[in-house]
Amino acid sequence: MKKIFIYGVSGDIGHRVALMLSESGFSVSGIVRDPAKQRRLKSEGINADLGNIETATIEQHSEWLKDIDVVLYSAGANSDEEKKIEAVDYLGVVNSSMAAVLEKVSKYLLVSAFPEAGRARKRDAGFETYIKYKKMADTHLVSTKLDWTIIRPGRFSDAPATGKIIVSKALNYSEITKSDFAEFLSQTVRNDRYSNEIIEVTGRGA
Repeated sequence: MKKIFIYGVSGDIGHRVALMLSESGFSVSGIVRDPAKQRRLKSEGINADLGNIETATIEQHSEWLKDIDVVLYSAGANSDEEKKIEAVDYLGVVNSSMAAVLEKVSKYLLVSAFPEAGRARKRDAGFETYIKYKKMADTHLVSTKLDWTIIRPGRFSDAPATGKIIVSKALNYSEITKSDFAEFLSQTVRNDRYSNEIIEVTGRGA
């Protein structure tokens, strides 16, 4: 049985992927800060420990990643504070990827962001900071010895799944449903695709 560790396992995308992979036979684990979320995940068959990406050391990440085959990093700060963005969207990737190398993790997948995300609307300083640290995380990951995949989704929609997506090295920025993206991630993990590639994903017809 393959083991996957999902950063952001209780989040909108991470939780969907966790359930899909658990149903397909993966052993799924992750960390949460809220004991209530921990109990809910465990009731769903997901191994959740209490932890905080913002303060975790490389040694703590290594403990979480022992005997893990695949890492999916889908966590995000969801904040306009630069310290939190840096801690979660950049340093979290740096520390977890370094731990993944130490623990000989077979695959590391990172959910990133389109460089042009949000360009059609008014942007604040917090958003620009988020994009900056996302790119820094991408740059770090490609410099590691890991088998990595960086995935840049389009703008998320809560619409029902369509089952239709476009995947390419470069796409025009557009929408993709959360359900479609989660299904794409789960299939990518199951099929071990896109080794050492940066890919972009949107809904078909976008």
